[in-house]
Amino acid sequence: MSRTGILCTMVGILLTGCATSTPTAVQPAQQALVPAATEITDPLRRAELLGRTIYQKDVLAARATDIMMARGSASDKARIGGWVTVPDNGAWVVYFFDRSRRNPAILQEVNFPDSSGAGGEIGEPGRRPDLEGLAVAMFRARQRALTAPYQACSRSYNSVVLPAELAGDEGWYVYLLAATTQRNMVVLGGHVRVQVSAAGTEILNVKEFTRSCLNIPIKDNAVGLMVTHLVDDYPAETHVFASLLYRMPLYVGTRSDNWIVENGSVRRAER
Repeated sequence: MSRTGILCTMVGILLTGCATSTPTAVQPAQQALVPAATEITDPLRRAELLGRTIYQKDVLAARATDIMMARGSASDKARIGGWVTVPDNGAWVVYFFDRSRRNPAILQEVNFPDSSGAGGEIGEPGRRPDLEGLAVAMFRARQRALTAPYQACSRSYNSVVLPAELAGDEGWYVYLLAATTQRNMVVLGGHVRVQVSAAGTEILNVKEFTRSCLNIPIKDNAVGLMVTHLVDDYPAETHVFASLLYRMPLYVGTRSDNWIVENGSVRRAER
């Protein structure tokens, strides 16, 4: 595939094939949240690490929400005001926060034994003050990020909070991810990364990954998407996240080259 072929094809070209089966869901490996040096200095490896971790946390949060909706009390469900996902030595905890409280207060937790998302159980808050203190700091950063100025491309946004040290940075990376409940719709525009200070009080930077909104209707037999990304020289972590979320490769044309994003990895397209 030539560079000209991708760059002259503006965002949203749909690739279809004869396959009708659903691709196997990708289960990213458990992240220790301690990046290797190459994952900080190499933009492709950094995008892979961040994108896989965003996807992993987003999936766990979605499954925890399903558990809360199915098993939580009516009172708890009515008071959910957001959540953060925290690693716990190979296990994971999704903490839900109480919207009725002025300051961040944990309402409920859902525990997962590993990153697969299976076996989630509602737990008992108050047993692990170290993890809960971390969760409160993350939620405070999330709440601050929600006040950042950005172009909203959806009525619905999900959030994922990562330590910015994953990218060799300071504070927190709060990802605001445009979402949709519409079937066969891929959302690639409107994702934002807000860098917030470690204390959760100051917005340090706002990164909008696209210059415009981009919702792409797809067919059931779609096998890939082709997009241009002229904001950066390389695919971003949101491309890795989207490829995992929609279970299909993205063919990304940037200012520097053409790339294939698939199964949590980024590689240069063959010329």
